[in-house]
Amino acid sequence: MSNNLPRGLADALDARLTQEFSKHRLTGLAVGLVVDGELGWSQGYGYADLESGRTPDSDTVFRVGSITKTFTATGIFQLRDQGKLSIDDPLVMHIPEFEQVEAKVGSIEQVTLRRMMCHRSGLMGEAPGDYWGSLDFPTIQEFIAKLSETAIVIEPDSAFKYSNLAFALLGEVVSRTSGVPYDEHIRDNILNPLGMSSSDFRLTDTIRANVATGYHPRAQEDYPDVAPHPDIKGHIAAGQLYSTVADLAKWIGFQVGSDNESVLSEKSKAEMRRPQFLEHGWQGGFCLPWFAHRLGDHVYLGHGGGIHGFLTEIFFDRDRKVGAIVLTNSDGHDANSPIVHAMFDAYNEATKHTRRVPELSRPEPTPPELRQYLGRYSTVLGGGLSIEYRRGNLTLDMDPYSRGSDSKVPLVPTDDPDVYLVTKDRYAGEELRFNRNSEGAVVGFHSAGFPARRLVEA
Repeated sequence: MSNNLPRGLADALDARLTQEFSKHRLTGLAVGLVVDGELGWSQGYGYADLESGRTPDSDTVFRVGSITKTFTATGIFQLRDQGKLSIDDPLVMHIPEFEQVEAKVGSIEQVTLRRMMCHRSGLMGEAPGDYWGSLDFPTIQEFIAKLSETAIVIEPDSAFKYSNLAFALLGEVVSRTSGVPYDEHIRDNILNPLGMSSSDFRLTDTIRANVATGYHPRAQEDYPDVAPHPDIKGHIAAGQLYSTVADLAKWIGFQVGSDNESVLSEKSKAEMRRPQFLEHGWQGGFCLPWFAHRLGDHVYLGHGGGIHGFLTEIFFDRDRKVGAIVLTNSDGHDANSPIVHAMFDAYNEATKHTRRVPELSRPEPTPPELRQYLGRYSTVLGGGLSIEYRRGNLTLDMDPYSRGSDSKVPLVPTDDPDVYLVTKDRYAGEELRFNRNSEGAVVGFHSAGFPARRLVEA
């Protein structure tokens, strides 16, 4: 575990979670706090198994339910980056049998991989059948064979509509496009490279030896019933994964800062984190497939999971490289969100007075040939701009009165010494061309259609 835990935080976490554990009458609870991208603290409460009296810990295996969907979407993005598909492809391009689905509204072509990953496809939440009640889950082949009984029931993009069926079919896209079974692709291309050795989709001998028992609470009694433990078969890509606090800490670490480009590029991870839709009031959003939630001054991304006898949750703040993992082996409770909030509240309280010393680099002298561009400029609309030399780059400052570094946009030189490319913000991707007078002095520039004149310094 990481040694970067702020002083007093471990005791504060333990006190808060002991209270939450008792309040919600949980059977067992394993939690972990990721700090600076590594597991900084973990603890177990209650029982992983009542019969043996085992206490859960960071290596106890839980069924994590729909957290599986974050791995499925990553598999889709991996294949996109390999040029094998586009996330805006209609599903029917990859599963031609989907053409049989009834489009009560919209069209078959509107059910795209992107809309499926953020639950905006309009597709039914489940395939026809009583498999959640009977526990006799269909295979993916049986799901596909019954697509003619499936329908698009609301207009695609019109509203959030959670769909396990959509992710079951995304798993089939991973399988058909990669040429190997879904679980094999995820294991070989995500779990193994990240060292998630205790995570799998099957009850292997190792997992069976460490798995927690799932429980259903009884309404009038303390002692719960053992929950069923079905193989959900065709729903494997929607919720079959087994994992641990220690392994999910690696998953969060990968999200907030790992440079393991062999799994997925930072560009693609950023695309997965980008909200596709925002809730009214902007308190939350729906990404690919992460859910975004605003808590106070911070935005956290995460996903929960629920399956017979297990309710789970992971959330992270990429900017601060902090994350929370909550795994419980009982269902029928609403403890996960309060526990996540309690963990982040404790972390925020412990770090709010921490003084962060900025990294200072040795200043570089401005190259003589670039000094001619430096100065304040004004647009035709009266806006103030500044060309500066900062951290080894010529920069455009959209707010020359700001003392912060975020407003300083690096400029990339081109073959023409008077022409640069703007790297971000309003002028991103556009040329910035410096203008000279008849005597060769820099008097202004043009960029993004706007001329700017150089001001004479007092």
